Amino acid sequence: MLVADVMLPGGRGPDLFARLRIRYPALRVVFMSGYLDEDVLEAAHVDPAIRFIQKPFAAEALLGSVATLLDTAGTSG
Repeated sequence: MLVADVMLPGGRGPDLFARLRIRYPALRVVFMSGYLDEDVLEAAHVDPAIRFIQKPFAAEALLGSVATLLDTAGTSG
């Protein structure tokens, strides 16, 4: 599992995820951002391996996203 900000120093979280997913096809990701990113939001609706959480968020919200991805990984990946 990868937890990454959409905007990273020197790059973008979705680009990092795409590179890692080539090597680890079952990789899951929680993206976070203080800004709405339409591409990431759309991907999160289509791909069960992707979740998006808006900053600021409570720890419970992050844990919920992680738990959902782990549950999804156990049933489809």
